[in-house]
Amino acid sequence: MVTVNGVPGSGRARFVGLLSCGSIWACPCCSSLIRQGRASEVEVGTELWEKRYKGSFLFVTFTLRHKRQDRLKDSLDTLTEAFSATIRGNPWKRFAGRLGIVGQVKATEITWSRSNGWHAHLHVLFFLRSVPSVDAIADADGWLSARWQSMVVKRGGRVPNLRHGVDVRKVTDRQVVGLYITKLQEAKPTAKKRFPVAQELTRIDTKRGRLQSLVPFDLLDLDGLGVEEVQERRELWLEYVTATRGKRAIVWSRSLKELLEVPEVSDDELLEGEAEDEDTVLWAIRRKDWRRIQSDADALVQLLEAVEEERWDLAERVVPCDVGWLEWHNSV
Repeated sequence: MVTVNGVPGSGRARFVGLLSCGSIWACPCCSSLIRQGRASEVEVGTELWEKRYKGSFLFVTFTLRHKRQDRLKDSLDTLTEAFSATIRGNPWKRFAGRLGIVGQVKATEITWSRSNGWHAHLHVLFFLRSVPSVDAIADADGWLSARWQSMVVKRGGRVPNLRHGVDVRKVTDRQVVGLYITKLQEAKPTAKKRFPVAQELTRIDTKRGRLQSLVPFDLLDLDGLGVEEVQERRELWLEYVTATRGKRAIVWSRSLKELLEVPEVSDDELLEGEAEDEDTVLWAIRRKDWRRIQSDADALVQLLEAVEEERWDLAERVVPCDVGWLEWHNSV
């Protein structure tokens, strides 16, 4: 039995009773559930670090210069290799010692725009032993910018802008990441809105591109597009899926999870745990009816939206509810 589950009044619903592909990159459903689980891990870790160890955080973004003709795979390879080189060797050990860096959580984010093509960048949350001074943050910004520039060039990338290649932000009470966050979340940045750092680090699935920039799942929205633009988006999506296959989206540094008592949980385990939670069955679909709509993306979206809005008449138009099964299930 396929059901649509959710918490009444929450405005969110999901399909239950289906196999999961487990792709954090290419599946909107699995990505949302996995990233939600990873965000919870970061929240647990940052809270313990702040309360037990009296530590602090820096939120740093590493960016590449890019052009529309750049292939996403090349950009991701350069980004990953340059960052790995940045946090290796004696210069890094001395820098990390001065600043008190114990470890980090790294998340890869990808957007696309018609003017500049693929934009792959890293968000890194560094865990510090103490609260850095203004001078220490300024020193970190300068050192990381120069180091990043050197490592990117050595791996064949364009010379990053010393001002914009690295963006260093002090995190206050794990809540404020600064204007950089808001410019990712809305068209006009504002200093008044606050965002949990764990959500910013992990939840690209909830983001919308800034201005004309699109997050990858936006490429799947083909409503109102012409034939040529639909084809372009399909090609971009295939490039994205191919380039991200086998890559890790969110990575903790070695031993940091153990230090912060965050258990190791696989993506599959996160999905299994989500399937076992106790939200409410809101709609039940017979197997024959599911077969009729399972390949109709518009019908699936319409059904979820109707259930989320509790517009049962619209849901019934998409696919009838197995009322008998639903009543039986809710009475058990």
